[in-house]
Parts: sequence; C-alpha cells; structure tokens
Amino acid sequence: MGDSKTSRRRLLLVTPDYPPDRIGGVGNHAEIIALQIRRAGWTVDVAAFTEASEGTCRTVEEERGRVFYLRRYSNARTNWAAWRYLRRHGGEYDLIHCLDNLIVAGGLFRGRGGRTPVIGSLNNLQAACPAPEEALRSSCERCGLIAPLGCLWRSNGLLGKLRAVGYVYPAFLLARRLARGCDHYIAVSEDTRRRYIKAGLSPERVTAIPRWLDDRYYGPANQERVPAAERGKRLRVLFVGQLGPRKGPQDLLEGYLRLPKRLQRRTELVILGRGPLEQPLRRRVEEAEVGDHVRIGYCPYEQLPREYARAEIFVNPVRWPEPAGATRLEAMAHSLPILSSENPSAREIMGDDGALYYRAFDVDDLGEKLAQLLEDAELRQRLGSAAHARLARHATPRVVEQFLAVYEGCLQSREA
Repeated sequence: MGDSKTSRRRLLLVTPDYPPDRIGGVGNHAEIIALQIRRAGWTVDVAAFTEASEGTCRTVEEERGRVFYLRRYSNARTNWAAWRYLRRHGGEYDLIHCLDNLIVAGGLFRGRGGRTPVIGSLNNLQAACPAPEEALRSSCERCGLIAPLGCLWRSNGLLGKLRAVGYVYPAFLLARRLARGCDHYIAVSEDTRRRYIKAGLSPERVTAIPRWLDDRYYGPANQERVPAAERGKRLRVLFVGQLGPRKGPQDLLEGYLRLPKRLQRRTELVILGRGPLEQPLRRRVEEAEVGDHVRIGYCPYEQLPREYARAEIFVNPVRWPEPAGATRLEAMAHSLPILSSENPSAREIMGDDGALYYRAFDVDDLGEKLAQLLEDAELRQRLGSAAHARLARHATPRVVEQFLAVYEGCLQSREA
C-alpha cells in the first residue's frame, strides 16, 4: 500500500467523463488513474461532471476514495462549475489533477489564489490550437496570438469565419491564458508536449507520459484472437470511436467504397460508436447499397475486446493530431494491423513499422492502402506483431511510476 507518508496523500481528480458514463476515452483514462494511484497508497476522490439530470450531486463510496457525480453543462459552463467546486473543496486535498478541458478550471483556481497545487492533463489541443484539422494540414511552426486566427480563417467557410472571429478565437485565447495557471502538466504524447510549448508553456512545466493500456480488458488474458472459422469468411475491418468529424469515420466509409467490388464482397466493415455522423453514415450506406456488408452500431466498452478479437484490420482515420487515442492501444493489444492517417502522434505510438499510413484527408489513398492490407496477409501479420511489441512503454507499472514522480515533484515544490 505504500509508506505512511504516501498513505496520507489526498488527490482530487477532476474529469468531464467517468464510468458508468463513458462519452469518450477520457472517462476510461480517469478511471485507470484513480484505480492505480489508489493502489499506490493514495486516497483519491473524483469530481466527475457527468450527470445530465437536474438533480443534486450524488456520491459513490469506493475503496480509498469517493466519486462525486456533478451536473454537466456546456464546455464553458462546466469549467465555471468546476472552478466553483475547486474553490469550495480544493483546499481539502494535497494535490488536484484536472483532465481534458477542465485544465481551464484548474488554472483559474490557482490564478485566483487557490493554494493546492494543480496538475493539468494535456490530452487534447484545446488550449494550444483552435483548429486541430488545420494543424494536421500545416507545419504549425509558430503559434503566437495571430497564427491561430489564421488557422481558423483558412479552415472555415463564410459563416464559420464570422463565428471564429466573434466567438471561437476570443474563447480560445481566454482558455489558453487561464489554462497556463496550472503548476505542471502531463502531456500524453511528445507531439502534444511540443505543440503546447510552441503555444507558450515553459518546457520544464510539461512532462510527456504515455497513456495507460487498460489491462483489465486488454491484458494478456484478453488478447487472444477469435479462431478464423468463427470469424466467418469475410475479412473484418474495424473502426471504434466517437462518430464525429475529427475521428474520420466518414473518410473510412468513402475509402471503403473505393475498393474494387471483389474486395468489398470479401470484406465486412464494422463502425462502432455514437455521435453526430451516425445518421449521415447510415444514409451513405443505403445510398451506396452496401448494407449487407457494412455495419454501424454501438458496443459497450466492456464488450469491445470481443470486437477487436474478431477483426482482421483496424483503421484509425483521425483528421487531427489526436494525442493518444486509446483505440490504437486496444488494437495493438490484439496484434491487429493498423491503417492510420499520417500524423505525428500516431507515428509516435505505432512507429514506422507498427502501422500502414495514408495521407490524411485523402480517401483515395485510404482506399488504396486498405486494399493493400486486405490482399497481403503477410503484411498484416508483420504490422500486427510490430505494433504489439511497442506496448511495453504503455504498461501499467511503468506509467504509474512516472505519474507518481510528477505528483511527488509538485508536492515537494510546494513544501520547499
């Protein structure tokens, strides 16, 4: 459980998602952090802005900590509610760790006189880049005050440009300024760390620590593939993630439709997730008359290992430099060959030999690379094996040690 000093440590984890509400990977990441830091001897309470109802906060008692389920609002209002919560309760803890967009609330808490040190997790680009798709299209050599406005201007139509000037750009500048109030930051990839440093954070305040693999579901005991006879005759191509524009399921479907008919007949495309693109994707499937071998649906998180085990290829068609998508690690755990859009964070995780890459936004190139994977079993085997071998850096003991080092460093700075 750790020594007596460690066992007295109290951490407040502030997150926009938490089980059983799993809107995205942040909720899973928060749960793993709470579980592992508790195992290291700390007391960990979680303030989770996941309640959609009008009711008051409910509390769930867990071993070595509690979960406070608080009402979710829009992004800005949730940060305001989180700041108010920290102002009332932040002083009860030795350390506060804010995830995702709630680093703004953590920075505001410290900037307005809060005494408890705050760590912010940089697992998106909210306070570094207002136009992540443009960040993937361009080199982003500099990111001062004016450059973000230029990115917004280039990446939007007329109405989008007006909204960018009147709301998105000012909101971004405010979020970036407030988020800088945190004491230290944990970036989930080196690429994300570099982007935040370009946006103005001091290098010594940002530590890159890779994301955990959730070994409760993707440990060695759960990595077995389903036998080929049980999988059926068709090769299964799998996508898992939110059905939103930046995740790129629309590019995957269009790339799939560019496959020769003979390959489409040999293939089953499975798109699992929820989001605003679900109905447009279904309409496109009907329009293309491929409903007999394209499935769009939802799968609970706990059942996803079975879906990975039945797949032959995993596609990660993100349209932005996604810092550390959990689905990549989950596919790697099952030794799946991965087809990914070309972006720095993806290469950082999967390397040059752990995935096949296509030009981001280019659905023709996606289709060609997918056809290459479908027709080359040896290539699939080689990519899958190489990807699986890279999982060691995401192993729980290694990542826990790095988290605790950052936590203790913050506490020692406070005590000095």
